[in-house]
Amino acid sequence: MFLMVVALAALTVAVFQVLRLNSALKSSTSDNDRDVGVLYGSLLLFSLLFYVYFAADGVLNENFIQVLAFMAFAALFTFYVVYQVVEESSAAAIVQLVVVAVADIVLAGLAYKLYLIFGWQVYKRIGSDRAIRSAYKTYQIALALLKIDFQFQIVLVALNLVLILDVDDPEFYVNVAAIPLIIAAVVVAVLGLRHENKPATLIFVVLAALEPSYIVFRVYRLLTRSKYSGLPRPQLVAMAVIAVLLRYVFLAVIAVAYSNFGSGLREQLSSFGMSAG
Repeated sequence: MFLMVVALAALTVAVFQVLRLNSALKSSTSDNDRDVGVLYGSLLLFSLLFYVYFAADGVLNENFIQVLAFMAFAALFTFYVVYQVVEESSAAAIVQLVVVAVADIVLAGLAYKLYLIFGWQVYKRIGSDRAIRSAYKTYQIALALLKIDFQFQIVLVALNLVLILDVDDPEFYVNVAAIPLIIAAVVVAVLGLRHENKPATLIFVVLAALEPSYIVFRVYRLLTRSKYSGLPRPQLVAMAVIAVLLRYVFLAVIAVAYSNFGSGLREQLSSFGMSAG
């Protein structure tokens, strides 16, 4: 039921966003404004699709931390929908707001039921050992943050490629090459966490800790070069700041998860065929 409500709300929002994209493509505004609008709309659709997967993955793997993170995203997205209604006041925007608001209320009730179900399942499989239960919770948080961090990195690369970098800029191709590297890093992190592989986890941590320096470099150039004056700088800087903060919170959680390696969690999960995500 939870995933059915998520799918219905997501479909409603997707239809509305596609209509907005179509309107932006046909608008008579400047090419730059139109491109920015289309890019933001496309990234919103990508984020929407990602969080539908995020919710489904959380439910299927009984990761309530992930379900909770999805609920936080749903609440933030509702505020965005309210902003759209204030900005446009169209019938379609109002319908979207009603569907999203009702879905939020229904999902809150269903999320509580999932909390009770998942809590009992974890107790049956993990047991009452506080150390292992704590290690399992940290493991779930790390996996959830890894997925959110991945989404932010892909969005940042897309913004770089479309809005900031020129095709004849060598940095453009560095960002293109970064996409498979980001995916590979996620795979290394997942394998490291699931199998308590210390070398793999350490490799990921070292690489992940270095990347924010490039984000800071890009923000510096964005703010100091006049050719970027026509871009929505506040929004781009805000996205970069959130991505950097998220990355270091994620690394802090991974450090705790790393310290739990060898606590018996892996053996406990393997005995029940669990992966949590």
